[in-house]
Amino acid sequence: MNLSGQSVAAVAHFYKLTLDQIFIFHDELDLAPNKLRIKQGGGHAGHNGLRSIHSHLGADYSRIRLGIGHPGNKNAVSKYVLKDFSKTEQSQVSSLLQGISDGIIHLASDEQSQFMNAVALKKLTPHSPKKVLVKKIKTKPLKTSPDMRSPILRLLDKFK
Repeated sequence: MNLSGQSVAAVAHFYKLTLDQIFIFHDELDLAPNKLRIKQGGGHAGHNGLRSIHSHLGADYSRIRLGIGHPGNKNAVSKYVLKDFSKTEQSQVSSLLQGISDGIIHLASDEQSQFMNAVALKKLTPHSPKKVLVKKIKTKPLKTSPDMRSPILRLLDKFK
C-alpha cells in the first residue's frame, strides 16, 4: 500500500489514462466507519499510499474515501489501521462493498450522485439495522434468454 503510486502510475501509463479517469479507493481516518465520500484532488493527509500516488501522478485524481474512524490517539493509528475488522464491522464493510459494486457503473459514467445512491441503498448503519420479513411465494421458473448485455455489464455482475 505504501508504494502503490508505482503500480497506479504503471497502469495509468500502460492504458494511457488521464487523471480524470483514475479513482483511488482508500481508507479514511477522518470519516466515521461505514461512511463514503468522493473527493477530487487535495492533500494526502499523511496517508502513505496517497503520498506515493501523489509523488508519481500528482494530486488531481478522484478519491473514494472509505471511513474507518479514528482510534482517538495519534500514537495508536498504525496499529488501528492494520487490525482485523470485528464481525459487526465485517458485515458493514460487506454491505458497503456491495453498494460500491452495484454503483460502480455510475461512477465510471461520471454519475456520482447515482453512485452514492447505490451505495446508500446497500449499506447498513450500526444504529439502524434493517430487518425485513419475507413471505415465501411459490413461483414458476422463468424462461431465461441469452444475456445480451455488454461484456462490461456482465463482468460487473461477477462483483455483486
